Amino acid sequence: MSVTERAAVRARVLRGTAILDHAARTRRRLVTASATVVVAGIVCLTALLGTTATSNEAADENGPHAVQRAGHSVLWAAPRAATADTFHGSAVVSGTLTRTASGCLGLENAGEVEVLRFPYGSVLADDGESVEIPGHGVFSLGDTVHGGGVHLADEGADALDAPAECTGYRVASLNDAGTG
Repeated sequence: MSVTERAAVRARVLRGTAILDHAARTRRRLVTASATVVVAGIVCLTALLGTTATSNEAADENGPHAVQRAGHSVLWAAPRAATADTFHGSAVVSGTLTRTASGCLGLENAGEVEVLRFPYGSVLADDGESVEIPGHGVFSLGDTVHGGGVHLADEGADALDAPAECTGYRVASLNDAGTG
């Protein structure tokens, strides 16, 4: 084989190697880009799910959260524990534990629904179908809740620090609970 032929073969081999190198670099870039897209998708999905399905971290070092979301339910609770000088209310708060169209937990009594502000420390179950009220047990949707408290018909949830899902309704604030 002549020098010219060897040079031509060598040029073809180098061109083939360059093409293979280029293909390998492109493949690595695509894999890296795909992995970046997958990770970004997971981060976005986690953020989205974190606002609904996993936001029911009922307590942290600061105590129970005043607003908890799980399943299709929103629990609204007092932001801190009652003290001796806290007004407890002397009305009877009673009804069937229900969920409004917007997901806020409330009480239905004689066809009327009031959103319920639960006592401090109440915890919404992970599936959003029941609530544990400290010292009184667990109440599921459809159970009768009966206790002391106050009805805030004039103010409503709009005037209080209620989550958006709970506004537009009358409010019953539960201080003490038991089964009816």
